[in-house]
Amino acid sequence: MKFQNTEKQHAAIQPRSAGHSSGNRTRGRLIEEALRLFSEQGIGAVSIRTIVAAAGAQNLSAVHYHFGNKNGLVDAIIEQTAAELLPVQEASLATVKGIKSPTPREIFEHAFVPYLDMAINSEVGLQQARFLARLTWEEGERGQKILMQEIFGQVIEDVDELLAVALPDKPRHELQLHLTMCMTNVIHGVADRDIMPLIPLSGMVNHYVGNNDKIRAAFFDFLAAGISTNT
Repeated sequence: MKFQNTEKQHAAIQPRSAGHSSGNRTRGRLIEEALRLFSEQGIGAVSIRTIVAAAGAQNLSAVHYHFGNKNGLVDAIIEQTAAELLPVQEASLATVKGIKSPTPREIFEHAFVPYLDMAINSEVGLQQARFLARLTWEEGERGQKILMQEIFGQVIEDVDELLAVALPDKPRHELQLHLTMCMTNVIHGVADRDIMPLIPLSGMVNHYVGNNDKIRAAFFDFLAAGISTNT
């Protein structure tokens, strides 16, 4: 896929090492370690020196060589995440578009299960979800725009159109506000899921913690109930 962010302030991602296996391995390791460190510590808190050392690169200029600068490395992580996630999201949305009169819950499930599965099924997927969540506040408007352009923009537009048909009596502006709130819950709920065992509500902890299927079902029940309410 072609990266669409038009506001990048770095050289286009054109690794000069293309075609050289050692250079490609170094580039891959830099992305892998940057993703892990950014997701754990924050984008602004991690230095290029730390990333290079974690990746086992021999030269401190490795990030500049492969990505131009730190922004270029951030963009490379987003591009890789989008390349893995978007085809699954598109296929899932295509399925719900083929359902006659889908319910709001069915729409949300098909739109967001790929994102939830990404974060649940692997440690790297959870790192990607936490990294994307950090974009919403750590990278300011630039990060927020990239998140919408590259990951969630088309999903939100498709879900908005589907919900407008499923909930014809709900004012469109209200539906879109509630959809935005749902989207925020998806982004940050997935990234912050480790807080659940620490919440002092023993009934919830005993019933749900450790059971991803129950949590996912309850999450979609919550989203569907919220979007279906007229205020």
